[in-house]
Amino acid sequence: MTKPLMVHPGTDDAVLDQVADIIAAAVGRQEALGLAAPLAAADYRGHLDGLMKHAAVGDAGLGVVLDPNGAILGTAQWTRSGYRTRRVLAELDRVCVQPAARGLGVGRMLVGLLATDAAEHGIEVLGLEVRGNNHGAIAVYERCGFRRTGVIPNAVAVDKDRYDVVLMHRELVRPSGVRLIGSEPTGAGSSNRR
Repeated sequence: MTKPLMVHPGTDDAVLDQVADIIAAAVGRQEALGLAAPLAAADYRGHLDGLMKHAAVGDAGLGVVLDPNGAILGTAQWTRSGYRTRRVLAELDRVCVQPAARGLGVGRMLVGLLATDAAEHGIEVLGLEVRGNNHGAIAVYERCGFRRTGVIPNAVAVDKDRYDVVLMHRELVRPSGVRLIGSEPTGAGSSNRR
């Protein structure tokens, strides 16, 4: 049976090394992770060390799904927005499932795990960007409660090819008493339509 779990700061380095290897291999296969090839696992490991520092203060999270033998089948991460007025917003990123584990629900487990962890750290909205031609990932995100928010046309460059960026979001938990004003011209920073 597979097991999803959050990777906590201070976790055995072997777990982070395995995540770095998985991401580097996926980039080598030209998977749509927003990273350019070639990517050395050691370079991505440096990113993970930084992510763990943010996780230590509740501003990020790294999740994995393990097979019964402890091998990582998939990984994903979330990072809180750096804008002070957007501390309730985080980005879900680097959702990566090993090719042999696709279709087994690993992606859904990862998204559910990270959404729960982000909500426990005060995140109210989880956003993501996905390449427009990555229809399988878009379908998984929609099944996990994400809605399409918009499209940035032809904004991903892979050599001479250009792809859309699909923007998606999922509402998590809002604290009681929060006023949802949206785009109404009222409150701090508002201006009237012209």
